[in-house]
Amino acid sequence: MSASSMAPKRPLMPSSSRGTSGSRWNRPLTGEGLAAMDRRHEFCASDRMAVTIKVDDVDAAYKELREKKIPFVKEPHDTPEWGHRVAYLRDPAGNLIELNAGL
Repeated sequence: MSASSMAPKRPLMPSSSRGTSGSRWNRPLTGEGLAAMDRRHEFCASDRMAVTIKVDDVDAAYKELREKKIPFVKEPHDTPEWGHRVAYLRDPAGNLIELNAGL
């Protein structure tokens, strides 16, 4: 099977939202996008999923993002029951993101 035969047969996003300045993916982190990220509420019933990003050092990633004024839902902390160190933030759409590294 060639790589070209594995390519999607149609765009993954509607053409009206791909690469346009009005799409939510291209909004600058100001105004509405930054306001969504600043939702500092912890986990709630509307959090049906989280994107987990494995990093080498949660504290270093946290520090780097905080220097860029990215708000966090929960600061770095250990979860010994899972064997991880984690921190939580939200993307501009309000989705929960977990930064994760082994203890």
